[in-house]
Amino acid sequence: MTEERFITVPARARDEIGELTFYLEQGLRNIRDITEHLRGSSHTMPSVLDDLSDVMRITEAATVRVLDETEALVDDGHAAVRLLADLHEKAGAAEARVMAAPIRELGVLVERSNSRAMEIMSALEFQDLTSQKVRRTFRVLEEVLRRLAKIQCLVETG
Repeated sequence: MTEERFITVPARARDEIGELTFYLEQGLRNIRDITEHLRGSSHTMPSVLDDLSDVMRITEAATVRVLDETEALVDDGHAAVRLLADLHEKAGAAEARVMAAPIRELGVLVERSNSRAMEIMSALEFQDLTSQKVRRTFRVLEEVLRRLAKIQCLVETG
């Protein structure tokens, strides 16, 4: 006959083991939930980064176009001022007196348009600063994506 030996485990130890088992199971569930979130994030993050990159590219292209057109307006304004001066110079004495006031008013309008065009160009300087900040944010998001991928690998293999 074999003698069976029973190990008695104190009630407090059984309670502690039960609680430990509960916490381990809960931790495992949490890790699985995290893995699912990481999996979802790792799929959506690249498309968010691509969208952000597209927005930056489109914004920069639009800003350059507006700046180019504004510079062309300023150049046209300078050409108009020169033409007005030539017209005033070539007009006879009687015609010059008659045309002096309208030519001055046209000159004032052209100069005002040039000033407005320069204000537009100055206002577009925000884009350069914005672009720098977006690029920095882009780099941070790429780093977050790299770290998420590392964590996901650790959780899936662990």
